[in-house]
Amino acid sequence: MAGERTGYEIKAMVDDSTEFFWPASYGRIYPELRRLEEEGLIEGREEPRGDRPRKLYALTPEGEEALEQWLTSRDEPIFELRDEGFLKFFFADAIPRERAIENLRAMGARHERIAARLRELEPCARPSRSSSRSSRSRAGSLCTGSTRSGARLWRSGSAALGRSRASGPRRLGRGTGLTERAPR
Repeated sequence: MAGERTGYEIKAMVDDSTEFFWPASYGRIYPELRRLEEEGLIEGREEPRGDRPRKLYALTPEGEEALEQWLTSRDEPIFELRDEGFLKFFFADAIPRERAIENLRAMGARHERIAARLRELEPCARPSRSSSRSSRSRAGSLCTGSTRSGARLWRSGSAALGRSRASGPRRLGRGTGLTERAPR
């Protein structure tokens, strides 16, 4: 974590690490950097590059202490799940069954693509030969496994929806907790 980074560099790091479970846009990063600087948790230093303005940020000792407190806090972590695929599935009764099945298959394919990208990133998170497995590596493996499970869930749901009849609710994928309601 040592060193200075620009907002642009921080965004690039997010894109290659936490994007799949804690994404951040430039519209979120820069206001957060201003807030952290106002609170004295980071320091910004202007370092223009040619005609372009550029600001480098680094943790202050207070910021390092706040980071450690946050990392070791026993407070209940925030859980957010925003997945457009789940939202589309929630409203799938409004479209023909065949289109809902297509959506479920597309979501499965999307999870497969994400899992493939995560597998590409895993070597970047691996520790050196002299150290044990890093928490970044473990988090990446967990995220990859979760995404693969998501792909299986979507495939299972599309298969179940394809087999189901309009006779009543059916489970969409063993262990998923998802059901399909009969059309009204």
